[in-house]
Amino acid sequence: MNVKRYYDNKSRFIPAHWQPGVLIDYVCQQGVDANKLLRGSGIFVEDITETSNLISVKQFSHIIENSRSLLPAMDASFIFGSRLFPGNFNQLSSALNCANHLYDALFLISKFPLTTFPLLRATLITNENETGIEWRDVFGLEHSKPYLVETAMAALVSFSKWQSATSLPWRFEFDYAPPEYLEQYEVHFSDKDLRFNLGGCRMWLKNEYLYHPWRFASTTAYRFALNEISKNRHYSTQQGFCGLVSELIADDLQAGIQLQTVAESLQMSSATLKRKLKQHDTNFQSLLDMVRRRSAVDLMLNNKWNQEEVAKHLGIHDAANFRRAFRKWTGCSPKEYSRLTQPENADGIHSG
Repeated sequence: MNVKRYYDNKSRFIPAHWQPGVLIDYVCQQGVDANKLLRGSGIFVEDITETSNLISVKQFSHIIENSRSLLPAMDASFIFGSRLFPGNFNQLSSALNCANHLYDALFLISKFPLTTFPLLRATLITNENETGIEWRDVFGLEHSKPYLVETAMAALVSFSKWQSATSLPWRFEFDYAPPEYLEQYEVHFSDKDLRFNLGGCRMWLKNEYLYHPWRFASTTAYRFALNEISKNRHYSTQQGFCGLVSELIADDLQAGIQLQTVAESLQMSSATLKRKLKQHDTNFQSLLDMVRRRSAVDLMLNNKWNQEEVAKHLGIHDAANFRRAFRKWTGCSPKEYSRLTQPENADGIHSG
């Protein structure tokens, strides 16, 4: 059996002068000393401009946490995000810059997710009338998730506005409670279409906006850039370790997935899997609960499944056990959750 390739949080695959360089420049422009910003990361100022210098998710995340302490502005994540695209990712940035329309950009962002934003994995999503991107934590960075989601979404909102020469009517979904600084979401995203405590972090746009010509569109340059990207080892389509474990859990939920089964799929011992998950500040039960919560919310709100159907899909014995588990995940019953997450009540529920 072939095992999918993955990066863990110590894998060095992020060019230091790409997204980390953008963050360092922004924070230092606000008067923060670069040496203080990099303290404890194992990276030095002179390393940033070395094109061959690759850093890990753990190092990049450490720099972000330092920046949050040294620059505690509530809008810092949004401003950082607005500077990311098209970026300086060599041919990938060229492709983004000369994309024909929004769909080209969404394709690129989801095709090379750990290149465009290495701390979250972007997935292209569609429904009958809309297309969008879902942003998932695949490295166990749950403690930083709102900041990372804000950054990633701000990057796409800002870039699509620049290329379209107009603000696009995105709608936004988040799998966490409304933050205390909600006004920043209203300023940078939308003052109307924000919904919290749902099954994932997603941004949607009606399909009619996907193929409007972009201002710097060039089909020839776009195709050339794609051809060059295929030759470059930096453009990774790999998965993050926690993301891969979550995928394996989701694929076999109904059968009552066990840690040993996932370990066998990864061709490692159960002890090694536990150790690697601990390295990512998580454990198997936390990922199982996260996958079950995400699936339960989506199945109830989008597919309109009843509690018995959802419980069966999640590998939970009966509806009563499902209700107890759901209250543990969200702080309320499935019925109350469905009521409070309707659009008119979307801000009214906070996860427990």
